[in-house]
Amino acid sequence: MKKNGFTVVELLASFTLTMVIVVFLFEIVLELKNTYVSNTIKTQVLMQNSAFVTVLNNKFSNASIDSTSYGGTGNVYIINTSDGSPYNLTITENQIIFDGQKFKMPEGVAIENINFIDGGVIVNNDGSNSSYFSISYDVVGDDLDKKIHFNYVYSY
Repeated sequence: MKKNGFTVVELLASFTLTMVIVVFLFEIVLELKNTYVSNTIKTQVLMQNSAFVTVLNNKFSNASIDSTSYGGTGNVYIINTSDGSPYNLTITENQIIFDGQKFKMPEGVAIENINFIDGGVIVNNDGSNSSYFSISYDVVGDDLDKKIHFNYVYSY
């Protein structure tokens, strides 16, 4: 009599090997998903900051800056231009507001370590005066693998 079936030991070994392969594939899929989510959030943060800087540059390409000051309450920074228009820049936990435009960060991230620096007056080699201001902050989140640091410096 000929036996053409598998033994219990052979079936158990093949199921065990299959399960080990499935677990490894599942881990790879989870890691790819986490990478996708992290990169998607990072891209959204970079797009919001790019839009913010574009608006900031467009505003100041047409009007020169006279002075800058800290608003005193919250994270409000006031930028005074030569045409007499003050522009308020507010950075909260999850958004940047400049001249009434809101640049909201994606869900699950926050803006931290906000720092405004007014550079004061600098005397150039030719005797003219100039100055600068700096805006820096970090964007952090559980789905980001590390913080994203932004630092903008404008000279005038």
